[in-house]
Order: sequence, then C-alpha cells, then structure tokens
Amino acid sequence: LATGAAFWHNAIVAEVYTLAAMLVAFTMAALISWGRTGDRRRLYMACGWFAAGLGNHLTIAGVAPAALVYGIVRDRRVLATRVIGAAALIGLLGMAQYGYVVVRTFQHAPHLEARATNLSEIADILVARHQADVRFQYSLRTIVTERIGLLVGAIRDDMGTIGLALL
Repeated sequence: LATGAAFWHNAIVAEVYTLAAMLVAFTMAALISWGRTGDRRRLYMACGWFAAGLGNHLTIAGVAPAALVYGIVRDRRVLATRVIGAAALIGLLGMAQYGYVVVRTFQHAPHLEARATNLSEIADILVARHQADVRFQYSLRTIVTERIGLLVGAIRDDMGTIGLALL
C-alpha cells in the first residue's frame, strides 16, 4: 500500500476509504496485540474497532474471515459463549450507527445518500440494494477475457512490474 498511487490518492480525498483503512489497521493491530499478550481486553478492542468500521464502510467485513481464523488458531477459548456474546454485543453496537440514518430520515434531512424508516430498509442499505443493477453485470467470460487483464494492468501501472510480481 505504501507504494500504490491508488491507495494514496484515496487517502488524501475526503471519502470513507481513509477512515476505513485506518479502522482496518487498528482492528488488525489490536488483534495482533491480543494474540501476543492474551489480554482479552485487546481482543474486545479489536472487536470495537471492527464494529466502528462497520458503520463507516462495509469493506471491513472482508477482514472478518481472516480475523476469525486467526483468533481460533491463536486461542480456541475465543469460541466460548461469553466471548462470542461479548463480541456480538460489540458488533450490534457498531451496527447501531445505522440508526442515525433512520433518525435523519424521520427528520426529513436534506442531502441523505440513503433513507430508511425500518430494519428492512436498513438491510437494503447494508447490501447496497440500490446498486443491484450494476453488481455482477459482467459474465464469467467477460471477466476472464477482459476485466482481469484490466485489473492486472491497473495494478502494474499503480505498483510497477516489481510490485505486481511481489503481489
């Protein structure tokens, strides 16, 4: 990331991506710190950073599988009911941030990107249902014959041939 122009371009733009990257970094740092010390407070701190990230941008959800595997491999006691319950409660508190959308909807606030008056509409926001017409718009053949080449080219342009090879 340190050498990627796309990362730095997004890091200096007032958008959700900079905060999202920071929250992923904080989540991972707290998780690794817990792994080294065994201090459960650090595990819950990682859960807190992750939960905060859920309210910022759902791309942080991509970290969850690796974090879960790491946690289970590092200490199987993370599967204890008490730990799972605490982590779930922290996650729910993070998701409660979406309540702000409901409040602002009922206030008839201008300039809302999304509006919601119930849980179903919040779920629509979470899964980006308003963008459903543009998701999965490419066939497998188009992805293989065109899109992958464009992605590799963009990565090469951004990181250079050595960066692409290292990736």
